[in-house]
This record gives sequence, structure tokens and C-alpha cells, in this order.
Amino acid sequence: MSKLRNPIALIKLLFDEIFFDPMREVEAESREYMKTAKALDMRVIVVMITVALMLMLQEYVGMSRESHIIVSLLDKIGLDSLSDQFNTAMTTSPNIRINQLTYWAAGCFITYFIIPAMVIKFVFREKLRDYGLQFKGAFSDYWIYLFMFAVVGPLVFIVSNDPHFMQTYPFYNLHPGEKIMPHMTSNFPFVYLPHLLRWELLYFTQFFALEFFFRGFMIHGTRHRLGYYSVLAMMVPYCMIHFGKPMPETLGAIIAGIALGSLSLKTRSIWLGVAIHSSVALSMDFVSLWRKGLLF
Repeated sequence: MSKLRNPIALIKLLFDEIFFDPMREVEAESREYMKTAKALDMRVIVVMITVALMLMLQEYVGMSRESHIIVSLLDKIGLDSLSDQFNTAMTTSPNIRINQLTYWAAGCFITYFIIPAMVIKFVFREKLRDYGLQFKGAFSDYWIYLFMFAVVGPLVFIVSNDPHFMQTYPFYNLHPGEKIMPHMTSNFPFVYLPHLLRWELLYFTQFFALEFFFRGFMIHGTRHRLGYYSVLAMMVPYCMIHFGKPMPETLGAIIAGIALGSLSLKTRSIWLGVAIHSSVALSMDFVSLWRKGLLF
């Protein structure tokens, strides 16, 4: 019987491709590295401290509720007019929600991508592509993406009827009468996009930064020393950033974190994870809109 027709053989193939093959490969690499490794690995230390600092910075500065810190900073450096404009945008503007989400997404991009990328380039003096940004071979296992989306898609549809789910997604709530689709014109800059579409573009950018931080910077910055345990070390804070979301999603973050981390080890790239993560997230938003009767 063909492997594809035998459910047990298919499950074994999936576990081999997603988990066990990357596990065996990275453990062999780690053992080889440890034969000549120094007692103190400064790269692992820098990665772990950077991860902790970036998560702290995102929580205490990057969240929209903390935007007053930026207002205070602008005041202290004498930019009073800009401070007033920023404060209005974040507190009393009619567009307050999209402004707050933009602030959050920008914070994610800075803490999850810009600063770790600077550490790689200027502290480690290494190439970003070695931390998951290479395109070569990134989608060679595209069938895994199709399989995972085929599994997760129906689950999203099932849980989308939960009141907590519909209350949570999408993060940007449409106002009564607000349009989803734009009027197509010759002048179409990002700032004039309808707020929902603008938010979805920001959401995708945030997912790229998120994947780079957890499945790129954290895994590829520690795999030489931790081996496959780099995936498990990454999974813990990744699960914790989901606290406050629906419990099934937080539980799913454990499974997704391990699976996407393993795929990053396998392909040496985050792009398959970006595709999976953003596809699932966008489907959650649009299924929620459909449930609320706002999609059409």
C-alpha cells in the first residue's frame, strides 16, 4: 500500500519530515560543535538577554496602553507640538483604534526585527539570511504548509463561533457603515487604505517580525549549543505572549511553536512559518467578520 494511502505511514512521514528529521540533523550538528566549544558561549548569552529585553520593551513600551511614555519622551526633548499630535492620535482621535494598532505593530517590528537584526549585523557580524531569512529551499516543503492549513482551517471555523473568539478578532473592529474594500483610484498610498485593510497589512508585517524573532533569531542563534532544545526554549516565551487570548489559541501556540520551530530548523528559513502563521491569522479575522455578518 502506498504511504499516502496508509494513514499510519502518512502520520509517520509527517512526524519524520516535521519533527524527527530536523531533530536528528540539528542534534548531530550540536554534538559536533560541542567537541571544540568554549565553556562560555557569548552568542547564546547575548541572544537570551536580547530576547528577554525585547519582550520586556514590547510589554512596557510597545503596547498601545503605554503610549504615554512616548508622549513624555517627546515633551522632555522639546517636541511639544509633535507630542500633542501623538497624544491626540492615541487618545481622542476618531481613528484611535487603528492608531493604537499601528503603534503596537510598529513596536513589534522594532523589538522583534529591527533590534535583533542590528545585534546580528553589528554584534555577531553575521548575515541575516543565516537567521532564517534565506529564500533558497524555503518552500521546498510546501506540501507541509498545505497539510497544516488543511488541518487548522476547519478548527478555526469550528472555534470561530465561540463568543470570546468573536470578541477578540479581528483586533480592528469595523464601525457601523464602514467599508471593507477601497475605492480604487490612481492615488492609493497606504495611509488612505480603509482601516481594516491597513490593519491586515500591519498584521502581516507583525507576523514577519514575530517569526524572525522566535523562529529565526532565537532558534538559529542557539541551535549550535542547545540543539533541538532551542525549539523548546523558544516555545515557552512564545506561549506566554498568547496569555490573555482564548485558551485554545494559547494551547495551540505550544503545538504551533514546536512545529514552526522544527520547520525553521529543517528549511533554515522562517518564510514557510510566515506563510502558515499569516494565513491562519487572516482566516481567523475574516471568519470572525463573516460570523458577525460584516464580510458581505
